[in-house]
Amino acid sequence: MKDENKTKELLIEELIAERLWISEIEKPEIEYHRTEKALQEIEDRLIELQKVAKLGHYVFSIKTGYWASSAGLDDIFGIDENYKKDVAGWLQIVHPDSRKTMSNYLQDVILSQHQKFDKEYKIINPKTGQEKWVHGLGNLKLDDNSNPIEMVGIIQDITERKRAEEAMIASEVRYRRLFEAAKDGILILNADDGKIVDANPFLLKILDYSHEQMLGKTVWELGFLKDIISNQDNFEELRQKGYVRYEDMPLETSDSRRIDVEFVSNVYQVNNHKVIQCNIRDITERKKAEEKIKKLNEELEQRVFERTAQLEAANKELEAFSYSVSHDLRAPLRHISGFVELLQQNTNNSLDEKSSRYINVISESAQRMGQLIDDLLDFSRMGRAELQSNSIDLNKLVAKIVTELTSETNGRNIEWKIDSLPEIYGDPSMMQLVLVNLVTNALKFTRTRKKSKIVIGCVPRKNNEKEAVFFVRDNGVGFNPQYTHKLFGVFQRLHRKEEFEGTGIGLANVRHIIHRHGGRTWAEGALDKGATFYFSIPHLKSAVKEK
Repeated sequence: MKDENKTKELLIEELIAERLWISEIEKPEIEYHRTEKALQEIEDRLIELQKVAKLGHYVFSIKTGYWASSAGLDDIFGIDENYKKDVAGWLQIVHPDSRKTMSNYLQDVILSQHQKFDKEYKIINPKTGQEKWVHGLGNLKLDDNSNPIEMVGIIQDITERKRAEEAMIASEVRYRRLFEAAKDGILILNADDGKIVDANPFLLKILDYSHEQMLGKTVWELGFLKDIISNQDNFEELRQKGYVRYEDMPLETSDSRRIDVEFVSNVYQVNNHKVIQCNIRDITERKKAEEKIKKLNEELEQRVFERTAQLEAANKELEAFSYSVSHDLRAPLRHISGFVELLQQNTNNSLDEKSSRYINVISESAQRMGQLIDDLLDFSRMGRAELQSNSIDLNKLVAKIVTELTSETNGRNIEWKIDSLPEIYGDPSMMQLVLVNLVTNALKFTRTRKKSKIVIGCVPRKNNEKEAVFFVRDNGVGFNPQYTHKLFGVFQRLHRKEEFEGTGIGLANVRHIIHRHGGRTWAEGALDKGATFYFSIPHLKSAVKEK
């Protein structure tokens, strides 16, 4: 049993020894693979880091002129493994405007032996033609005799940075142009100490200061902003608030002149540093204009007051005249009419034909004079009557008027065409008078026609129109268009009284009433071709509801 155990122990020892021997043989191989794997991982990380940083590295042989590059660099340059990597190939990638400069710079670096390659330059992708900016960094390696043998370096794609810089420069140029050309004053202050950093030409001009007089000074030293930043306490308040606006503020120029300005200030950050920008608009002329307008308004109010007083006096005179007309003129007319009637009764049939005709003319003239007086008084009262504004259903109003006039049109052949009319807003009694005048006018001047045609309608209203237009059209005798301007005048007649009765007041009343409602009146017509009379009313029921 002991021998058997001993044999087993020896066998185990041999197996262990053999295993250790094998392990010693395998160990270098295992370490090699581990090292290779670690190097590959480092290289992969390096490639990823170069992509993120948009970097690539290279080794350039001074003796042969050829260079080896990383995948990152090939990606930046836009080349592949088929591209010839030498100085000539590199210069082809460099932008044409910089090739000569970069060739000379590379030679200077090599010849100087100790100079580093450090340059920003533009390149062109040989495949796409895309332009890029790159930053090249490189170090020369020297042999034992201090002769350059190669250059090792990196190249970074800085296109985005350069574009941002160019955009910043362009922005600064635009701001500077606006700053210099602005027709408002611009003042830039250091937010920490209140010192003036910059002032544009317009501000210097209106304050009559030079650039040198203002730069580096605090605003309370110069004192032209007396009402807002006249001391450090006020300035601190402004700095804390960050925004201040004054619609009207006085400034004092270097020669003690006072100007009025609109003042706005803002605090903002520039490169981790706070500044205050003050925009100052000279409103002196505007203030003068406002004062002038105010004065004119006051004068206008005074003139309106005086004119109103004159109108009131004129109205009183008109009322006195109306009273005189209604009493003083009517009495003689009554006497004339009365004596003519008595004369006719007393003479019976004893007067000859000529004398009878004289008496008839006197009677008719007196009656016509009485009618003129009545119409004139109605016209006068219409101008003084107060408007009673209400909603008016024109369809019902027109129907009522036509019905009432039927008794006067018995025996006549009349064709009525009445459109559907919208509701309006106005004085019902006055609008009734308007329509009565226009409709009776149409009936009168179509009396000579075998068939009278009268149309009462409304012109279709467009969306942007704020008034409704109505019309009364007839096929009557019409009128000469060159006398249209006389139609709506007081006592203006375009036809002889022997042809058509009337006093010439009706259409004048129509215009007067429509104007009081804020509307317009006009007419169209031709001799023997009928006439159309229009009027507009701006106050539609829908518009009133919107208000």
